[in-house]
Amino acid sequence: MTCNATSTGYTVSFTINSGDPGSYTVDGSAAGIVAGVYTSAEIPSGSGYSFVVDDANSCGPVTVSQAIVLCNCITSVGDMDPTEQTECGVACITATYDATGEALDGDDALQFILHTGSGLAIVGEIARNVIPTFCFDALAGMSFGTTYYISAVVGNDLGGGLVDLADPCLAVAQGTPIVFYEVPTGDLTGDATICIGNGTDLTVTFTGPGPYSLSYDDGSGIATVINGINTNPYIFTVSPTVTTTYCLTDVSNAECAGLPTGCATVTVNTEVAVSNIGIACNATNTAFEVSFEITGGDAGTYTVLPLGSGTLTGGSFVSNPIAAGGTYSFQVTDINGCAVIVVEDLNPVICNCSSAVGQMDLALIEECGDGPVTATYNVLGQNFDGDDVLEFVLHTGSGNTLEYPLIARSATPSFSFDPGTMSYGTTYYISAIVGSDDGAGSVNDLADPCMAVAPGTPVIFHLVPTAVLSGTQDICLGDNAVLPIVLTGDAPWSVTVSDGTTSLTQSGINSTNYNFVIPAPATSGTYTITAMNDEHCTGPISGTATVTVNVAPVNDVPVVTINSTNTGYVVCFNISGGEAPYTVTDGVNMWTTNGPFCSDELPCGSVYSFSYDDGNGCGPVVVAEPLVECDCTTSVGQLDPAAQEICGQGPAVVAYDATGQVLDGDDVVDFILHSGNQVPILTSTVASFHVFGIADLRSDLFHLGPGGQQRRQRRSGSPGSLSGHHAGYTGGVLRDTQRDAERGRRFLCGRSGGPDGDDRGGHGPLGDHLHEHAEPAGHDQHSLQPIYFPGNADRHNALHLGQRGG
Repeated sequence: MTCNATSTGYTVSFTINSGDPGSYTVDGSAAGIVAGVYTSAEIPSGSGYSFVVDDANSCGPVTVSQAIVLCNCITSVGDMDPTEQTECGVACITATYDATGEALDGDDALQFILHTGSGLAIVGEIARNVIPTFCFDALAGMSFGTTYYISAVVGNDLGGGLVDLADPCLAVAQGTPIVFYEVPTGDLTGDATICIGNGTDLTVTFTGPGPYSLSYDDGSGIATVINGINTNPYIFTVSPTVTTTYCLTDVSNAECAGLPTGCATVTVNTEVAVSNIGIACNATNTAFEVSFEITGGDAGTYTVLPLGSGTLTGGSFVSNPIAAGGTYSFQVTDINGCAVIVVEDLNPVICNCSSAVGQMDLALIEECGDGPVTATYNVLGQNFDGDDVLEFVLHTGSGNTLEYPLIARSATPSFSFDPGTMSYGTTYYISAIVGSDDGAGSVNDLADPCMAVAPGTPVIFHLVPTAVLSGTQDICLGDNAVLPIVLTGDAPWSVTVSDGTTSLTQSGINSTNYNFVIPAPATSGTYTITAMNDEHCTGPISGTATVTVNVAPVNDVPVVTINSTNTGYVVCFNISGGEAPYTVTDGVNMWTTNGPFCSDELPCGSVYSFSYDDGNGCGPVVVAEPLVECDCTTSVGQLDPAAQEICGQGPAVVAYDATGQVLDGDDVVDFILHSGNQVPILTSTVASFHVFGIADLRSDLFHLGPGGQQRRQRRSGSPGSLSGHHAGYTGGVLRDTQRDAERGRRFLCGRSGGPDGDDRGGHGPLGDHLHEHAEPAGHDQHSLQPIYFPGNADRHNALHLGQRGG
């Protein structure tokens, strides 16, 4: 911005970048833009500017603006202290102004303004002053608790130091915040008159904002402080024991100390009291007077009711004469009414009574059952008048008066339980009474005003408890026996049970139907109750309970027997103990036995698991083995290992030593001709071969050991069968043939029937023969090997191949 020489106007220039320079516009026109620099026309000083810059791309205009531009403003103002200042009531507040940085032009003035704005502008002006001091002015609309601001302003002087707030060069300082708080007040009221022991409420009424705190003095010089009061008026209770004046000594809120006023006097009245009650019979014993002393309360207003029932002198009262045998009742009070004292005796007052009774033993008597019980009476102090008698009564009263209706009367202190009028567990009393004879030897208790009653001996009759044991129980060894017992009486009970050898006591029983537990008895037995008591008494016991202890059956060592072919086995064991018959199961099948047990045959290489139990169910017992293997017993003899060379078709005959040969039940001996790899070429039942053919017998029924010896190893399969491929030479090519499973045929290789290659020596079950001729290129060397086959000895694999030429 560039001001003119007279500072009455200015121009604005700025550089435009980016966008499309060829299409720059300012306020929609390219005027004033030279080489990307825009220069405005002259604008008056004190006015603002606003320009909109855009290009042909219309990617968004840019606005360049300023609200006011003054070409010649040098005015500036100092700083106000930003710390908030507060004052209670209508006092004045002076803010602190720092004139550093203040600058005034020739016609400027400095003023301080109280207003409601918190920024750099004057908002809601309230008052002005040449100094930063302002007082609370309710007439100007100010209110307590509101934040106001004292700001310094510098601007053109309108005259008399009045700053022109419209001066464009006006400078306003950030104001000092000030708050005026209302001074709280509190006024205590609540004069009252109370009776001693009672309380009364005092009330404090506040002005100003809360929460409040107060303190009051009860005349002792020790202030009581109450803080955090949020209610107005505030009520609290006092309970003085003497007349007390309470004065409010302090009141405040969170901001200001307040003005406390008010006192309240609580007058405390005491109750009347009566003492020295006396009865005086007249000289003729036909009447009596009652006298007593009254103290406390308001002595000037003592009153004895009924009015006119006697003479009251100060605090002394003497009743009018009352006929002997009569009763009396008076009420004593005063004007305060803090208490009404009753002076009375509702029993007839006898002026010539000389009857007196002795003493009962006051120790409690507890009786199990219906008694009788006898209390102890001490005649010390007993006195009879002319017609008195001594009698004992059973009643429910515990004092020196009788409790009606009486339960029983007796000439002696001995009484029994009466189920028609009494209940077990209730406390009764045996009292001695002395009074006039009613003519039948009993005390005329209802008519004799002189009857004397001794406080009674307490007695309680308890129901005799019972215990009945019953039941028969079968258990397994190691289990607990549970014996049911039915109990009567008062809980808790203690019961002792014995089998004749061992006793067991259980206490703290609280159920009338109780299960008595015998922990794991080792033997059978009959149990009886040998002792029992409830909370108070022992009682009769009856009944028995029989416990039979059953043991689980056991077995001897299982014997595994393998069959003669080593293909299966049988497990046998004997069961004893427990109670026969026994049930045996493998989880699928079930057998019953009285002891011995043998399983069905199981395959070798399998597991077995049997469980058994008897009818008592104390098992089951498991007999099991994870794996049963059947060792082979088969072994073979030895062939002569000496090499042989055979010219022509042989036969080749090798000596066989059968020493050491062992055959199981379904074994046979065969011999094979092979080329050293123990793969059969020919098979025979004797160690003799015509070398006229080659057979390859592959079977999973046998395994050849190294050398001239072998040990047969049993495999899965049916005895007597051979499976596999048979091979022969045709035109020098080895060809496989396979058993025709659908026709049930098998090709069997065996010893030839003649030296010319005749195949009639074959022993196939259907007469089938395989005959192939081959012309070997040279001589082969073969080995003879014996082998054992399971199955029928007369069935052999036979393969005949003829040989032509030398």
